[in-house]
Amino acid sequence: METWTKVYTPVAGSLWPSAATGTSIFVSAIISAFMLRVGPGLFFRTSGETLRELRWPIITIGLVLGFAFIANYSGISSTLGLPSQPPEPSFPSSRRFWAGWAFS
Repeated sequence: METWTKVYTPVAGSLWPSAATGTSIFVSAIISAFMLRVGPGLFFRTSGETLRELRWPIITIGLVLGFAFIANYSGISSTLGLPSQPPEPSFPSSRRFWAGWAFS
């Protein structure tokens, strides 16, 4: 059985803040507010309401991404994937493949 234990480093480009999805959405909201002639008071009130409504989904997504980062870089993901690795080239007929597919 062949396994890979290559260590990889997190990648963050030099343009990371400007390429982030949230930044693009925020800039789009500002441009839309300007084009629709929405006043600053209404813009910030609406933005505050939106952030209040999305606080739990944002926290949940952050926790899931944090766990995924830890699982990938600590080896948990690759360790959990080893049992589902096919023992022979006939990979669709392998029982371990189907067990790995069913539990993932």
